Amino acid sequence: MNAKDTAKLHKTAKKPKKKRSRRSKLSTLLIVVGIIIIIIPFATELYGYFEAIKLTSAWDLQAKNQRKRGDKIKSYQDELVASGQLPQEDSIIDNSKLGKSITHKKDSERKKPFPKTRIRIPKIGVDQVILEGVGPEILQYGPGHYIGSCNPGERGNVGIAGHRVTYTHPFNRLDELSNGDTIILETVDFIYEYQVENMMVTDPKNVSNLQPTSDPRVTLTTCNPKYSAKTRLNVIGVLINTKPQRVNIVRAVKEIKEIFKTEKKIEKIKFDDKPKTTKEYQRDLEDAKKAINKNALDGNAYIIMSRSCLGLERYGESYQALKKAELIQPDSVEVQRMYRLIDMKKKQLEDEVHAMESVTDRNGLNPMSYFELGRMCLATENYEEAAQAFKNGSVAAPYAADMYAYQALAYEKMKRDDLAVTAYNLALRYDPTFPEAVEGMKRLQSGKSASGLDVNSLPYKLRPQ
Repeated sequence: MNAKDTAKLHKTAKKPKKKRSRRSKLSTLLIVVGIIIIIIPFATELYGYFEAIKLTSAWDLQAKNQRKRGDKIKSYQDELVASGQLPQEDSIIDNSKLGKSITHKKDSERKKPFPKTRIRIPKIGVDQVILEGVGPEILQYGPGHYIGSCNPGERGNVGIAGHRVTYTHPFNRLDELSNGDTIILETVDFIYEYQVENMMVTDPKNVSNLQPTSDPRVTLTTCNPKYSAKTRLNVIGVLINTKPQRVNIVRAVKEIKEIFKTEKKIEKIKFDDKPKTTKEYQRDLEDAKKAINKNALDGNAYIIMSRSCLGLERYGESYQALKKAELIQPDSVEVQRMYRLIDMKKKQLEDEVHAMESVTDRNGLNPMSYFELGRMCLATENYEEAAQAFKNGSVAAPYAADMYAYQALAYEKMKRDDLAVTAYNLALRYDPTFPEAVEGMKRLQSGKSASGLDVNSLPYKLRPQ
């Protein structure tokens, strides 16, 4: 072998080393990228943990300052209350019966404790830490969370009470709010934005506004008017936005999973085996209304409206739309199918009530289960069953005006106006302005009733007190 061949062989022998070097660098790069991908979630979680500690410490300090302020003015405030110069607000807010009537789960069955929460209402300058409980020893230090009501962000009603003019008086300017204003509940993990939807003044014994709801809401309660404890001011807000406190990859993944779970849970009725979400039902309902506006004899549009309203738990509208569809298409297979779906939904509600009654004592009954069943029975014209459902619900929530008002409506449909008057009077006792009760009384006072009974001759106080 000559020198030229040797050099050539030496040159070719070095090439594999370069390839191995490139592969080695690529492998190292992939390993580094993999390590980074693994570390990032833990790093962000660790960062979030320390941020949560900082936030918790800040709120602990804020709560401590609230307590100092409450202690500082306590003796002076107590003297003013004792002398009658300030109202006894505790008698309005701390109501033992109220607490029992809104507790729809036993304390031992509650899944989550009330988280450390701050309430902010930008329009009226409220910024305080919420304490757990609404007893006098709690509310002198700031707003309190009704034990038994939901936690921030959950589906249901978050009940929060606060003094109007005594102690730290967080809700002093609550009456200045109006529809559309923002209420913010801030936990260590999330910021929940609620929008004021309604404001009402009720009797102190009326707790219907604090009952569980099917959507996420907040209800703020305080004495009304200022320097008086005659009535209760209720400000009701609906959840419009949820934001995480910090960017957190792990939490984001969990949230995405929860969203998919929630979307599946919202769907309770399936049609053609295709699950729908609340938004999809609302969109279908709007499309159906547009179609009906164009053609009032569009039977398919009424079927879609009925199906959408059933999914949205608007039972009365669902049943009425289906009856219109039946008039237009009396032999329609889809109409009969919708009737079966409504029957299935009614059976589902009945099963829920029976299951609850079999495992829960009287104090743990959920009034919303009876309320939903009663609404379904009213919609499907099963008035006797509806009256019984609302009657059972009033046992679980004895101060809920809406329970008595709907019970009275069922009695009206049964032509039992004597019972209807009694039920309407109970509704007006707990909420003198409850619209359905006021209208029902006006109907009964208008003259001879449907059952042939002269309501005006009855020994009841027919006018709202």
